[in-house]
Amino acid sequence: VLVSLLHGLGSLGDPGAVQAIEKRAVTTLFSKQATEVRVAAYWALNQIGTPHARALIQRAREDKDAVVRTTVRGLASAE
Repeated sequence: VLVSLLHGLGSLGDPGAVQAIEKRAVTTLFSKQATEVRVAAYWALNQIGTPHARALIQRAREDKDAVVRTTVRGLASAE
């Protein structure tokens, strides 16, 4: 459900959704989303493309999760 929701938010392209999407993309000490959710969140951030969203994507290029790292690098090269 979260993956579909994130894809929908990305498709809408609403910059107001970046903060909510960021919570699903970025891992913290107290919060870690499933890889599929994080990948969908970064895809959505890429679709929205605000400066903050792009900065999050740039930081994720060195993510500890190899799937996230590879996906984000692919997003950057697709531009």
